[in-house]
Amino acid sequence: MATMDDGWVLFTLQKQQYGMPIRDLLQMVVLDRVATQATAPDTVRGLINLRDRIVPVVDTRKCLGMTTKLSQLNAFVEMMQTRKQDHINWLDELIASVEEEREFKLTRDPHQCAFGKWYDSYKTDNAVFGMHLAKFDAPHRRIHQLADDVEGLICNGEMKCAHKLIEKTRDNELKTMIGLFDGVEEVLKSAEKEIVLIMNRDERLLGFIVDDVYTIRDIPPENVQIVEHVDSIGENGSARVADVDGVTSILLQPDEIFSTELSKPVNFS
Repeated sequence: MATMDDGWVLFTLQKQQYGMPIRDLLQMVVLDRVATQATAPDTVRGLINLRDRIVPVVDTRKCLGMTTKLSQLNAFVEMMQTRKQDHINWLDELIASVEEEREFKLTRDPHQCAFGKWYDSYKTDNAVFGMHLAKFDAPHRRIHQLADDVEGLICNGEMKCAHKLIEKTRDNELKTMIGLFDGVEEVLKSAEKEIVLIMNRDERLLGFIVDDVYTIRDIPPENVQIVEHVDSIGENGSARVADVDGVTSILLQPDEIFSTELSKPVNFS
């Protein structure tokens, strides 16, 4: 017969599955507003208000030596801002080449610019973000097509029409692209909400931030194995692992994740 000690909440961090015992689990909440605390350990993301109780929330990824989700988001947003500037510069260079009557040498193929190469290879399981990315396709193609269209107009002696087409593209397709690039951060934050596992540790509440929760499952002790030198727990130590639905899950105790700070009182007030 399964007991409380056999129950585990299984969650993901960077696509690796982990588990923590449900005997310590009070509830799960979607991470929303977090108040930062300058004096808190650097593994603490901040504080949340849970029914008038202030709960410190731990960045579980950081505790395990992983790249934090915030760092990943910031790097992604920075990359998209760079790709935005690429296209602003692309159009500026097209205008300059027309005015100076010189060859336009930047890529005309939407699949060959830095954004196009990334766009063609990038995959996401998030339907909301996937829909946002799909909106880039038409204006991006149209911007790169502009170089050929402008060249054709100039060859036919229609310089005024060429300038009008450039301005129209700037006010429409490029403006649309800029809005899409600027909206990436908000869409990602909304579409990929992190989950907080609220754990009760000796009457102290502590939240552990995870990417997503997979399931709650009973795992009999006889199905748990000890594996040595597991990199995914932050140090090359041993870990308890179990096969759940064909996926290897690393089973952790809250103290193992946040051992230093849990071993002594911390003032979060």
